[in-house]
Formats: sequence, C-alpha cells, structure tokens
Amino acid sequence: NNRLMISILSHIVEFRNGESGLHILHVNTITKYLLKQLVRLTDQYPLSKADISLISTASGLHDIGKISISDTILNKHGRLTAEEFEVIKTHSMIGANMLLDLPIEQQEAPLVIVATEICRWHHERYDGNGYPDGLKGEEIPIAAQVVALADVYDALTSERCYKKAYSHEEALKMILEGQCGAFNPILLRCLQEIADTLESELMDISSEQETENIQSIRHKIDYDRLFSYEKYTFLSRKQRELQLLYIDSLTSVYNRRYYDEHFQGADDIQAMVVIDVDNFKYINDNYGHDAGDIVLQRIAQTVLSCVRKTDAVIRYGGDEFVIIFFSIPPDIFEKKLERIRHSVDRLIIEDCPELHMSVSIGGSYGSGTTKKLFKAADNMMYQSKNTKNKVTICFLNEDKGSRDFI
Repeated sequence: NNRLMISILSHIVEFRNGESGLHILHVNTITKYLLKQLVRLTDQYPLSKADISLISTASGLHDIGKISISDTILNKHGRLTAEEFEVIKTHSMIGANMLLDLPIEQQEAPLVIVATEICRWHHERYDGNGYPDGLKGEEIPIAAQVVALADVYDALTSERCYKKAYSHEEALKMILEGQCGAFNPILLRCLQEIADTLESELMDISSEQETENIQSIRHKIDYDRLFSYEKYTFLSRKQRELQLLYIDSLTSVYNRRYYDEHFQGADDIQAMVVIDVDNFKYINDNYGHDAGDIVLQRIAQTVLSCVRKTDAVIRYGGDEFVIIFFSIPPDIFEKKLERIRHSVDRLIIEDCPELHMSVSIGGSYGSGTTKKLFKAADNMMYQSKNTKNKVTICFLNEDKGSRDFI
C-alpha cells in the first residue's frame, strides 16, 4: 500500500512537471542498484535488505515539493532566470516540510523519516556546494546521496521540455567529470560498476514497464474480457457470480473451469502455450507457501502484461498456466513467448531478492482442435523442462503432417 500510494502521488507530481511518468520508476531502480552495489563494496554503510527496500520506496517522493511550484516556471521551455531557479530550489524544503507537517505519530514512521531526508537533501553535493543547507560529505544522509545521483543520471538520460536526452555514455562522462556537481567517490565507483546493467535495465523499463505498470495497478481482473456487454464502474451481482466462477482467486487470471467450459470444443484457436514454473516445489519447501503464492501471482501478472487483451491466460492447475491465442502472426507469437521467459527471468521479489524465478514454456502454432494444440504445447513444455528457463515451439503443418521445432 505504501508503494501504491507513493506511486500515485509521485506520478501526479511528474505529470504536472511535464516529465515522463517513468522518472519515478527509473530513480527507484537506479537507487536500488546503487545501494546493492554499495553494500558489496564497503561496510561503511551497514544497510540491510529492508533498508534498501525502504530507501528505494521513499525515493519516489523526492520531488513532491514541486507540486507547489507554478506551472510557468516548472514547465518553462528554455533556460531559467536566476530568480526562477531560486524558486525551483525551494521544492526541496517544501517537500520536507510537507512531511514534517504530518501528525507526530506518522512523522516517526521509518518511511517518513527517510523520505524527509531525501526530499530535503537530494540536491546537496558532496563538496558542500548543493542546496538548501550546504551540507558536505557524510553530513548528507546516505539515502539522500544515492537518490541525488540516481536523480541526476535519469535527468540527463531523459528528454525534458527544455532539453534533449543525453546518451548513457555522455551522462556517465558528465557525472564522472563533475559537470553535475560533486558526488561521493564510492557512489561514483558503484555507478561505473553497474553501468552496463543499468543501461540495459532502464531500456527494458522504458520500452515495456509503462504498459506493465498500468496493468499491475488497475483492477487485477480485466472485466472487459468477461463482460464486454457491461461496462459499469461497479460489479453487478451477476458479475460477482461470474468472477467467482471463472477467476482464479490467487492469481486473478482465468481458472481451469473457464478453460473447460469455453475452450474444450473450440476449433478456431491459432496457437496455444503451456507454461510450468521451474523448481516450484523447491521454492515452497525452502521459502514457504506464502512465497510460493507470491511467485505465482507475480508470474501470472507478468504473463498478462506480455499478451494482448484478446488472448486468454489461464491458471490450468498448481504452477501451470495456459495461454490461448487467436489470430496472431507466427513471428509475433515467437517474440511474445521469449518476452514472457525473459520478463519472468528478471523478476525480483523484494522480500526474497535471492530467489530466482524462471519458467519452461512450450508452444504450438497452427490450426487445430484445442486438444491437439494442447497436447503439442504440453510436449514442447516438457522438452523445455529438460534444461529449464527455455522456450520450445512446434509449428503444425496440416498439409504435410510435419512439425518444425524451435
């Protein structure tokens, strides 16, 4: 709930500021990677996994003070005057004061304490030439130091109303040469060491995550798929009954009953996919069934984010999912399955960051009955299972009665 509310508030600020809504997600991601690398390099900052998660979450509030800045200045095209820049600089104090005005019991919450530090001091610089208080070196809390560097990197590599985006290489060069102010030398080393990973990760986020985020914070059940004839802002009794009948309560995708009643006799399916979660028993045995449930939920939502509204995602049973495709070109089909595999492979569960998830995917493409396509896809999935974290596809050729394997 903290992450959701911070995301909502942060996006309000960012959209008003004329910046990409991805800025918050980028700063969160960069902050997390920097902190993880920092604890690998030095014991100077004894940060736990919980601390890293807390700081990364609180980073989303770093610019809330901008909500008080006039649109004329905030979205000005071109260079700010000295007077306008002084106004912009007030956002750091304003953001901190907003949090300090909360009831005392809320001010003492760890998230608020860290967010207040970040709001006030994320424009301080290691040499003391930042604002608003001119703090120097380790006078600046490490949370604010890291978010400051993350904020600058993303500001450089993102397009703004007043500038074009710099390349990853140009941004690194500018930061390391001190063109954007002085930063903690250890953090600069961290940035250099995660640079390649960071560039790849942010490119993936920019191209895919906006859609995934929208889908993950909307209603978990896309009622348009079930109730195209009704588009109410509330659930009717009939809708609630259908939800109970056809939606899996854990993952919010379709359930086995929906598959049995709607697709068993279908003969117009273009392609079918069977997905099995790798090492699921090991996850349950070693991390507990609660972690196993989270894994299934995250994988289900990831699969949903990779397919179209016209495709059906079904929890077929246990840790097995089925996807049914209609009217999809073969090359797009291949790319979607690889995207699913790659997206699951990148998933991280905040409370269990060491837990790696992967799936074995089997696909069958070509006209045929549900039974025929399922059997072929299931066979392909078991081939993938031999090595795990793999996609295997067969193309059914009705004329030749042959199969091509990938």
